[in-house]
Amino acid sequence: MVNVCLSYMSVPIFSFSLTKAGDWIDQQVAMAVGDTATRICIFKEESLLDLTKDGQDKTEKALSIYYGYLIEYVMENIKMEFEKAQQVPHFDKPIAIALAGGTALPSGFAERFTDILHQTGFPLPIKGVKLASQPLRSAVLGALAAAIADEAKR
Repeated sequence: MVNVCLSYMSVPIFSFSLTKAGDWIDQQVAMAVGDTATRICIFKEESLLDLTKDGQDKTEKALSIYYGYLIEYVMENIKMEFEKAQQVPHFDKPIAIALAGGTALPSGFAERFTDILHQTGFPLPIKGVKLASQPLRSAVLGALAAAIADEAKR
């Protein structure tokens, strides 16, 4: 799952989730190369996949292609959310984008994300894209903070 949140001064402007993510990539690549999604996942997580380089074999090439498709899909959905948003504040400065989670782990993911972000015409000026220092842990801690905040409201 991909989770997106635009926040201003720690207040969410909009947030949404998409079901296309790492598992989707595994399934699509498995179908493309004639393997199982489980083996693609293991390959992806244990290999030195680098999205800035052309893949050496068909699995790496397919992974690179589907990572690109996923990022484009996320960008399209962000644009749609901007169009639907009732009140988007004016940002005086370019915003920073933080990436976290397992899908962001391959080397070169932030660079690929940044390239596609610029190609698709993101609706706000961007200061930069940064990968969390611990992408898996950051996602879990963010979910924990959201759960605590939600529980405190009750």
